Amino acid sequence: ILANLGENYAAGFLELPEAPPVLRWSRAVRRRLEGMLPAPYAGTRLYPCGAQRNPGRDAVLAPSYSFTWSFNRAELDRRLEGADAAAHDAWQTLRREMDAVEKQLSQPAIPHLVGGNGYTHSIPNYGRVIREGLDSYEQRVRAGLEQGPSDFLLGMLDVLAGVRAWRDHLVAELDRTRAVDAEAAFRRQRLLDALRHVPFRPARNFYEAVLAYNFIFYLDGCDNPGRVDFELEPFYQRDLAEGVT
Repeated sequence: ILANLGENYAAGFLELPEAPPVLRWSRAVRRRLEGMLPAPYAGTRLYPCGAQRNPGRDAVLAPSYSFTWSFNRAELDRRLEGADAAAHDAWQTLRREMDAVEKQLSQPAIPHLVGGNGYTHSIPNYGRVIREGLDSYEQRVRAGLEQGPSDFLLGMLDVLAGVRAWRDHLVAELDRTRAVDAEAAFRRQRLLDALRHVPFRPARNFYEAVLAYNFIFYLDGCDNPGRVDFELEPFYQRDLAEGVT
């Protein structure tokens, strides 16, 4: 019901009610990425690019890089007005679940309390992604699972599945967009060729490294770009040495 109402993140979280938190939030991430709609491609050199808005989607429960989630109670109350019986029950179930989670994580007020329930921001390992590709992450996760069960590693498989779905959405949007001129056609085809390779396989040149870097930056909510110069310079220097333009 929540997925049909555009609340994919909430639907994913409620999908595994008896599972440990790491599995529940990983499933939420997966369902959100599977349900996200890419912005129309406008002939830019990078994609995604600019504001990425999904009106009406994940408006009540959404990811937050400062607090894991953002729970909009006012929006939930608004959605309850006029909701049919099934939707009303779904919204109330979500409220009860989030009340329970927030109660578990409540902390005493002290002078030096770290915000975000102990978590604030982070920097993705851009360098490893562009050098090794996300397929190598999946290989390491599966190798770890062969050593024994792990909720964390199972959650990572869900996250990777969501990331792959989001990449496929971007490719599909590029594939159905018709170019308005030769320059736009060149950019579109270059993006298509690259996104079918990165970020799941290692970047082969500076352009693919930049594109994979940009993909992860947007995936993380455009929070922190990290050491762009340090991570991308080897690809830039190699292209210069090889005469790649």
